[in-house]
Amino acid sequence: MKKALFAFAAVAMGLCLASGANALTLNTGKVVTNPTFTGNHLTDPESVVGLHGLYAPSEPDMPTLRTAIATAIGGGAVVDYFDARSGTIPSSGYDFIFTWVNYPFFDAVGSGNNLADFADAGHTVILGSFCVYTGGFSISGRILTTGYCPVSGGFNHFSTASWTGDDSGDCLYTGVSTLTAYFRDILSLQSWGTAKGHYSDGEIVAAYNNGPAPAAKLVVYANGANDLDWTPDWPTMVANCALCKGPIANETTTWGAVKDLYR
Repeated sequence: MKKALFAFAAVAMGLCLASGANALTLNTGKVVTNPTFTGNHLTDPESVVGLHGLYAPSEPDMPTLRTAIATAIGGGAVVDYFDARSGTIPSSGYDFIFTWVNYPFFDAVGSGNNLADFADAGHTVILGSFCVYTGGFSISGRILTTGYCPVSGGFNHFSTASWTGDDSGDCLYTGVSTLTAYFRDILSLQSWGTAKGHYSDGEIVAAYNNGPAPAAKLVVYANGANDLDWTPDWPTMVANCALCKGPIANETTTWGAVKDLYR
């Protein structure tokens, strides 16, 4: 399946997202016209010796962020890029997928359904800024339902705040000292959602699904994770989301007690 995805993306270069001259206001408030698809950046899976992740936002690539996440994971990890503005996020082929929303998705429902399937298969989904921002563009599909997404929302703060340091003993915060973000969602826990860490204004920094298997603990909402205003510890936070594995199936360990590679 990884080889199929790699081959598909290799011929998907140069597609245009929009052909008209109409202005598009992004979630961040920036106005753009005629955004173009400049190509995915995928690694032959046979060459990856460590964790293989996918950065799949509805936003242009930021190689420095991908490299920082891979470096924080270590062990030969590689983080590829898939442009969710121009294709549906895949449902397999990776160990974790990290997405956030700025432009509209090519297929918000299909991408959300595929991410739910990805979690069902035992892999980690990391949802960043604006994923539940229904006041603008957001992802959709099954990944936002109570069996997967730990939070619900609809609006955004558009204000800067910093993590207070609470829940610092959780593995989500290993090696993290400071988290500051401007583009943050206003969140409410839903169903089995469990919050880990809060901002100075009381907003949730991160939350995970504490429900039944198979998706339990494998869907993490990292509120403020994006490529626009990230402080140096955000790549470490995202890496921890990919590495931390809580109780699923018949495991009895507590969240934060297990930190491993899926490969």
